[in-house]
Amino acid sequence: MIWQQESNTKYLPIDQLRELSRVNQTASIFYILWEYVMIAAVIYLCVEFRNPLLYVFAVIWIGSRQHALGVIGHDGIHYLLFKNKKLNDRVVDLFLFWPTATAMKYFRYNHNNHHNYLMSDNDPELKFKIRSGEFSFPMRILRFSGIVLTDLLGITLFKNLITHARAKKNNTDLAHVFPFERKEILRYNVIRLLYYSILITISIYFNIWVYVILFWIIPFLTWQQFTRRVRLMADHTLVPESALMQTSVVIPNWFDDLFMVPHNFGYHLPHHLFISIPFYRLPRAHHLLMQNPLYAQQAFVVRGYWKMLWLAVKNNQV
Repeated sequence: MIWQQESNTKYLPIDQLRELSRVNQTASIFYILWEYVMIAAVIYLCVEFRNPLLYVFAVIWIGSRQHALGVIGHDGIHYLLFKNKKLNDRVVDLFLFWPTATAMKYFRYNHNNHHNYLMSDNDPELKFKIRSGEFSFPMRILRFSGIVLTDLLGITLFKNLITHARAKKNNTDLAHVFPFERKEILRYNVIRLLYYSILITISIYFNIWVYVILFWIIPFLTWQQFTRRVRLMADHTLVPESALMQTSVVIPNWFDDLFMVPHNFGYHLPHHLFISIPFYRLPRAHHLLMQNPLYAQQAFVVRGYWKMLWLAVKNNQV
C-alpha cells in the first residue's frame, strides 16, 4: 500500500511512513480481546447489582465499545490487523463486523470508493448522507435535537434501512450497487445467515436471549448509532472545503476516547493521507505531520467532539 501513497510523501518522508505502517499483530489481538473483556465486565456488574443507573451506564459503555469494534474492523478493511489477508478478513467478519451488523465484503467495496472518490458524486458515504437528509449543516437546534433523539430511541437504524430500500427500489444514484457475482454474494450471505442463526440458537438454548437484547441490541440501536452519527458529521461534513482533503483531525478528550469515538479515529486526516498507518500510530503520525508547514497550515484541527457538535448548530436559529 505504500506505493499508492507516494504522492502524499510531500507531507511525510517515506522512511517515516514505512516505520509508522508496520502491522503489529499482537496489538491487534490485544485491542480486540480488551474490548470484549470490557463489555463482559460491565455486563457482569449489571447482572450482579441490578441497578437502573448502572444499566444506563452499561448501554452507553457497550454502545461505545461496539463502535470501538467497528473502528478496529475498519483497520481490517485496509489489511492492517494481520499480515495474512485471509486471517485478517475472518477476524473482521467473525469478531468485529458481523457482531455489529456490518458486512465486510460490502463495506470494503464502499469504503475503498470513499477513499478514491472522497467528497465527490461517487463517494458512497456522501451518497448515504444525502440520502438520509440529516447531514446538512449548520442545522436548527430543535431539528438536530430531534435527530439525536431518534438515535437514542433506537429509531435511526430502521429509518436508514427503509430509506435505502426506497432508493434501491427506485434505482436512484443514491443506492449502493455492488459489482459482485450472484454466486459470490449468495455464498457470503448464506455463511453470514448461518452465523447469526447459530448465535440466536445458542442464546435461546441457554436462555440468555434477554441479556442479548438488553446488553447488545439496545446499546447498538441507541448509543452506538448516536456516536456513529457524530463521527460521520466530524470526519468530513463539518469541515471547510478549503481544508486539506476536506477531512478533520479531532483531538479527543478522555470522554471522547471512552464513550464517543475511540481508538484514534478522530485523526482522520492522517488516515486519508496514508491508509497504511494503523489506528494506534495515527496520533504519532499527526504529530510528525504537524512539523511540516504545508500540512500544519492546511489541516483542520479541533479539540473534542463536543466542539464539532457545536459547529453543527452554531449561528443557527432554534
